[in-house]
Amino acid sequence: MGGVRGTVTETTRVAVPSADRLRRLGVITAEVATLCLFAAGLLAVHQLVPADVQASLVLSHADPQTPTLWTTHAVHATRGHALDNAIGFLLASVPALVVARRLGRRQFFWTALFVGLAVLPVPLSVSSILWYRAVSPLTVGSSLGASGLVGSVAGLLSVVTVVGWQQYGGRRATAAGSLIVAGVAAVAVVVGVSVTTLLPVVGVGGVAVVAGAAWRGV
Repeated sequence: MGGVRGTVTETTRVAVPSADRLRRLGVITAEVATLCLFAAGLLAVHQLVPADVQASLVLSHADPQTPTLWTTHAVHATRGHALDNAIGFLLASVPALVVARRLGRRQFFWTALFVGLAVLPVPLSVSSILWYRAVSPLTVGSSLGASGLVGSVAGLLSVVTVVGWQQYGGRRATAAGSLIVAGVAAVAVVVGVSVTTLLPVVGVGGVAVVAGAAWRGV
């Protein structure tokens, strides 16, 4: 009587993401989408809001209205200006969020970002009024644009990057990172290049350093 030859069936296991991992992915997606929404809002204001309404939102140095201390930062003279600030905001904020999450400082990032966007427009606007009224020989009737706010977000990126250097790289990396940021700012002042253009670039480099150090467990 012939024997029965059995067959072995291999079961392929498919890795299914855990509920916790899916939740974290959803949170990260929502956070990045929030940052993209702000950047898109800068473009939307320029493209969709009627020109006369935009004009009413601009800060006048001669007759400043209280609401315009905030609203003028959402208005841009050209589409290119709005696009530059939208891109600059994302270049600074997304890497800052990445580093803050890696450092376990997510709450600090969002608190600093929202408080900065709510509070900083006032001193930025007031300083602009004082500068053109009392210091600058140029006669400029108004100030507008989000460049100052983008600069503040770039500063936030620098802060979390230096914290990352300190946490993963020790004193030497912290000192090196601080000197790099200070050096870039100094060069920007000397050659007349906007700090808001260069700091995000430095920050992106800092993100790579922090990520590499964290990956190796330094």
